[in-house]
Amino acid sequence: MTYLSDRRRVALAIYPRLLAVWMAVAMDAAGGAADDEDRAVLAAIKAAEDDAYAGLDGKRVQTLRNRVKTLAAECLEGYEQSAMVKVFLMVAYALRDTLESGALVLVDGSPLDVAYSTIAAEVSRHEDLMADVDRSAEKHARKLRERLAGYLPVMQEAAE
Repeated sequence: MTYLSDRRRVALAIYPRLLAVWMAVAMDAAGGAADDEDRAVLAAIKAAEDDAYAGLDGKRVQTLRNRVKTLAAECLEGYEQSAMVKVFLMVAYALRDTLESGALVLVDGSPLDVAYSTIAAEVSRHEDLMADVDRSAEKHARKLRERLAGYLPVMQEAAE
């Protein structure tokens, strides 16, 4: 297996963590009930985050998980009252740009691909809401990418 630094593992885990937080808020807003599709998405998100910690011992996994949870909380701070579709689009646009920069690669059929595609399909059913927040989401995605640039080396070079 290829060596992955802690920083790289954080980079691999942050988008699944951001989506997990978003899913938790979305499910809470829907009354907390999860259907089969929600459970499948949550399982895919968990698998995507777990992939970042593959091959590590329990203590190191917990340390990195805590770092990722803290980073996600910092990234989402101030968005508690924002429209859920705006927050999802912000994360989606940041992920899109991260992938386009080459800092991360999304493998077709991977847990993150499955989770993201399923959520995106559901959110896209609400085009009226998306249109209202699209420009704002793009602007906030830039801020999110700037916050994550230290974990994503290709993006860090582009920012300099």
